Amino acid sequence: MDNQFKLHFSESEGGETIPYKSLFGFNNKSLIKHYDGETGSTALPIWNSFEGMKFDGSYTIKGHHDVANIMKGLESKAVELGFAVHVNEKQEALIQFLSMGGKGGTVIDASLILAGAKLHDSKQIFLVHNHPSGNLTPSKEDIHLTGKIKNAFENLNIEVSHVIINTYKKEYTFLDDSIYSFHDRGNSDRSKTYKAYAFDEMDILREPLVFNVSQHRDVVPLIQQIRFSAAPKHGFLALASNNSVTANFLVNDFSLKSVTDIIAPLPAVRGIIAYGNTRQEEEINALRENIKHLGYDLLDYVQVNSNGNGVKGAYLSYETEGILRDIQEKYKTNDIKLSKKIERPWETNNINEDSVRKFTR
Repeated sequence: MDNQFKLHFSESEGGETIPYKSLFGFNNKSLIKHYDGETGSTALPIWNSFEGMKFDGSYTIKGHHDVANIMKGLESKAVELGFAVHVNEKQEALIQFLSMGGKGGTVIDASLILAGAKLHDSKQIFLVHNHPSGNLTPSKEDIHLTGKIKNAFENLNIEVSHVIINTYKKEYTFLDDSIYSFHDRGNSDRSKTYKAYAFDEMDILREPLVFNVSQHRDVVPLIQQIRFSAAPKHGFLALASNNSVTANFLVNDFSLKSVTDIIAPLPAVRGIIAYGNTRQEEEINALRENIKHLGYDLLDYVQVNSNGNGVKGAYLSYETEGILRDIQEKYKTNDIKLSKKIERPWETNNINEDSVRKFTR
């Protein structure tokens, strides 16, 4: 228990409990609300300290050379380990442990990196792993992974690059997308002791809100608990890998930042179902494309009738109607053309049960 870093055990200046706070005391806007019967999360994140290595290096991170020095302990490792070194606006570093693999590879999860980025308010992320073989040349997988993570964070204005640590020499590889170069590590002029943290545990507050979601009708009763008026109102349900709903949150809009600010720190979330009382074709398709690269699936957008709170059948599923699909770019706009006029469920009594698609993940 002494090694655990429980972020939700802190207090604000007014004495209120803050369930989620930055390691360095800023970015306090990233709060996780407990589920109160309408909105909030059924689980809270726990970041544990990683005790497998010691880290020391420069007080501020000015480039990949400083990162290589902090991570020099990887030079003695016999298996591959994956880390992310997050750098904020003040050039402060947060070291995040991601995974331990074998002699020839390890797993990097973009959604875990996103959690660290939101926690630290990262402006730059250095992916870091080691090559126990001593080979400095990045593999095709290394290059592909770097490009994939770089593209995923591009729309959040976060730069991503990669440092590969050698086993036998004080050398490393700097990989930026598909371009790489070799460098001598040298030594750091100033020395600061760092700790690494892992986003690997959660505090379960209660059972999921809904178990085993297989179609949009499974979540409609939960959505209809929200009071909708003529004013625009939007939110989303967060789903774990077993399709259980673990959180429900309202958002101002479906921009990538608005949604990721909330889902990033939520533990075990792999997908979302968005909902609201306005048409959102372009916004939803753009969001679906962007969060897919971060390791999340947007399964559906359920549009409800503003005047039909609690009315059975007063909703429209974008997944069922075929509106939810990959965004088409034409002059940087979404050129969605519907093959037929969509009848709102509250405009007709003809609801075709056979047209409901199952969610597959």
